[in-house]
Amino acid sequence: MRHTVDLRERIRGHDEQVPAILRLDVEHIIREPLEELRVQVGQSSIGRRVKARVGPPHLVGPPRGLSPRTLEIPLQWKAAEHARLFPTMHGVLSLTGSGPHTIELRLLGDYTTPWGPVGALADRVAGHDAVTASLRGYLVEVARRLDCRLDMTNLIRTKPTAPQTAQDLETRRRNVRRAFAVKRPGAFAGRRVLLVDDVMTTGATADECARTLIAAGARAVDVFTLARAL
Repeated sequence: MRHTVDLRERIRGHDEQVPAILRLDVEHIIREPLEELRVQVGQSSIGRRVKARVGPPHLVGPPRGLSPRTLEIPLQWKAAEHARLFPTMHGVLSLTGSGPHTIELRLLGDYTTPWGPVGALADRVAGHDAVTASLRGYLVEVARRLDCRLDMTNLIRTKPTAPQTAQDLETRRRNVRRAFAVKRPGAFAGRRVLLVDDVMTTGATADECARTLIAAGARAVDVFTLARAL
C-alpha cells in the first residue's frame, strides 16, 4: 500500500547559492543522510543497509533570471537485502527560494509499506507515524547540512599589500602571506566553505585565504572564480 508524504523545512540562505553548493558536496548533503535513514519502530529503529539513489539535480520554473526557480532532486530508498520486509520510498526533494534570505526544502513522494496486508494494517494503526518521522528526520538533517550562509565580512584583510600585477608567483605568495584573518572563527568550524573571487591569476590570494579559513576550523575550502587569467 502506498502513502503520500509531504514534508517541509526552512533554512537561512539564498536559493542562487544552492546549485553550486550541491555540485560540490551532494554526497555529504543529500546521499549520506539518505543512506543513513532508519525507520523508527517504538523506541528503536530498523537498522539495515540501504540502497539510496539520488538523481541529478535540475532546475524547473520560470526562465533564467526570474524567480522563484526550484531545484529538484529525485530520490529512492529501499533496503539492500530483503527489501519486501522494509518500507520503500520514492520522492523528490525540492529547494525553492522563500523570501530574500530563506530557502524552503520540500520532500514530496510516497512510501510503500512492507509485509503486504499485515504491514499495511500495522502502518495504519500507527497512523503512518514511523515512516513519516524517519523521513522528517532525513529532511531535517539535509537542512542542517545545507544551512548555507553568505558571509561577506568575516574574512578580512589585515594589512595593505602591493598590487599583484606583473609579479611572479613567489612574489605574489610573499605579498599576501598572513594578510588575512577571520573575525569570528566559530562561524566556519566544521563547515565546507565556497570562496568566491572575481578573477584568478596564479591563485596565490585564494590559497592564502583558504589557508586562513582552514586554520579557523573550516572542514574544506573550494574556490569559485568568475574568470581565470591565462
